[in-house]
Formats: sequence, C-alpha cells, structure tokens
Amino acid sequence: MIRGSFNDQLEPWIELAIQDQHGERLTVQALLDTGFNGFLMLPTSWLLDMGLELADGSETVSDLFTAIVLWDGQWIAIDVEAADTDPLVGMALLAGHDLQMRVIPQGEVAINAIPSDA
Repeated sequence: MIRGSFNDQLEPWIELAIQDQHGERLTVQALLDTGFNGFLMLPTSWLLDMGLELADGSETVSDLFTAIVLWDGQWIAIDVEAADTDPLVGMALLAGHDLQMRVIPQGEVAINAIPSDA
C-alpha cells in the first residue's frame, strides 16, 4: 500500500523513493495528477543532478529519462518526463491500482494494487 495525504489546498501528495545512477536513494514528495497520462514528471535540474540516463541511453539532453522508483514495495524502471514543475505522479504509474482519497485538508490518500484475480 502507498499512502499520502492532502494539503490545505486539497492537493494529494505521496512520497516516492528514487534511485540515482549510483544506487543512492532519495525521497521526493510528488503530487498525484490524474490529468497527467505519464508515469512521473520531475524537474529537469533534479534529473540531471541524479545522473539519470535518457530513455534511449544517449547522453544528449532530452525530455524523457529512465528512473528506478520504489512502487508498491518493488523497485521498477519507469519513464520520467522532465519539466520545470513540482514532481507529478501520473496515471501510467497508477495503472493496476485502486486509488482512494478523502478529499479534505489532511485527508488520506491510499493506493492499493488490484489483486490479479479481480
């Protein structure tokens, strides 16, 4: 289960662990954005500081990187889009999960994997 909460502006935030190119783990707060169809969006400067590779393995600057994130208890490789915005978790990362939200200040966010027999 992945847990998060709403802030006073009714924005749902969760915590994500990400590995950099050296295997160092960092924790980021990310906003759940149901209008974003990708996996994850992070500020360009963060991606470059973490030394993450571009999705195609090249070393030129691009908008799409590959990152390893801890999701529902497992480390998985996902595409990460670069943009000058707050970190965003999109619908592609939520696929296969139930999302429950209590939309009030400090309300709970819960993300649970949908059982394979459901």
